[in-house]
Amino acid sequence: MKNLDWLFNMLKKYSKENDQNEFFNSYDPTTILDSVNMPKSRCENLRWVRIYFNTEPLINELVTDNANAALPRFELITSSSKIGEFYNEMAFNDTFNLYDFMKQFSLSFHKFGEAIPFGNLEEGEDGHWRWKNFILLEPELVSIVSDMMTGERSFEMIPCEELKELARDPDKNKELDPEIIAAIKERRNIRLDPSRVSLVARLTDPSAIRGTSPIHCLFKVLALMDIMRLKKQGTKHEWEYLKDQIDLVLKTDSMVHRCTRGTFENWMLIRYFKPIAEKNGFRSKGKLILPKIRWIE
Repeated sequence: MKNLDWLFNMLKKYSKENDQNEFFNSYDPTTILDSVNMPKSRCENLRWVRIYFNTEPLINELVTDNANAALPRFELITSSSKIGEFYNEMAFNDTFNLYDFMKQFSLSFHKFGEAIPFGNLEEGEDGHWRWKNFILLEPELVSIVSDMMTGERSFEMIPCEELKELARDPDKNKELDPEIIAAIKERRNIRLDPSRVSLVARLTDPSAIRGTSPIHCLFKVLALMDIMRLKKQGTKHEWEYLKDQIDLVLKTDSMVHRCTRGTFENWMLIRYFKPIAEKNGFRSKGKLILPKIRWIE
């Protein structure tokens, strides 16, 4: 309980004007971070996010509520009934449902601070191009580098052990992309085609490349709650204060949800439908025919 008592005593001391100098002279943010073994690496940060989302009911409820509120049901409307039928068949079928995918997309964004969708473009027997195997990549398995001059991003996937074993098996690797097999053989990351992978991120810094989970800024609060829970200590006021900090960070209003929804809508139009329209030549008077997304609230 020493860490918790120290923090609350310092907060009380800071509230007195004549003690503020002593507070600033004695307090170092890294002290409390080190005392509760805060994560240092990105992978460790994401691991903590997963743990607290899975084990802290209030975190799970608020993050899930935000993810659901930002993404109501929607339908696709186009100026061409034939192209509209094609878009709907591609987005809503027996093997893929764009709405269900976007629900996971929204959860990833609100949980990890980013969503990384990846898919393959494939030409069908009818001569039309479609997305195939559209999935969300795990943030821990993706490395992203931004060119300082152009700002262009390059994506690489860190191969997991299961993929390594599959690539090394000559009887099972026949359907794998040659880049995957070459990367495993050369002991490097798998280079991803930038036209097939994208990133929607919650950026907390102008120079940031990766998104930051909103849960991240609650690590100290959650760590203190764990200490209080294990020690079976803490006053009602202390518990309420810490829970209020969680509400302050994670409770968002309808305006924020609409803004996030706009970001998701833009991604669907530019990264999901536009490549298909370009590949298939869906144009009218020189302009691409893209669907309009109508939200059903």
